[in-house]
Amino acid sequence: MRVRFWNAYSHACVDDNDELILVTHSLGTVVTFNALMEPGDRILGQYVTDRELREKLIHLWKGNGSPKREKVLEKLNAWFTLGSPLDKFAAIWPRTIPINVDKSDPPVAIAGQPQTAIHYQRQIPWINVHDILDIIGAKLNNFAALQDKGFHLKNHPLVDRWTFL
Repeated sequence: MRVRFWNAYSHACVDDNDELILVTHSLGTVVTFNALMEPGDRILGQYVTDRELREKLIHLWKGNGSPKREKVLEKLNAWFTLGSPLDKFAAIWPRTIPINVDKSDPPVAIAGQPQTAIHYQRQIPWINVHDILDIIGAKLNNFAALQDKGFHLKNHPLVDRWTFL
């Protein structure tokens, strides 16, 4: 699934798109999250299978050394998750929902935080829409650490009017 995601995302990056917006639903949010947490050096090395596309991406993303996460996500302007079970996957299968550290990025010292923390200047809006009555998709409470990965999560409850007979 990561190969399919990164090949599609990479094609969109090299096309004449100024911005990308991801819209994912249910289990697709888990697959997308898992792919987006990959360190930059793995993306070109393991997931982009088209040789010609990889060459274009090296020029676009790489510069010196491994691709930097900020460069890879440069065109991504927003991510919408709808009915996401990420919180359940994180609780039940924490290894499925890793928040990886991209070792190719230099650590930044922030007052009161360890030197190993990586902080990105740009925060990509992540809008999670959830129905308060949905037992699968829910508000995502345990993803504050993603601020350090360049994502700013906002939960938006969807309230439907249910009439019980």
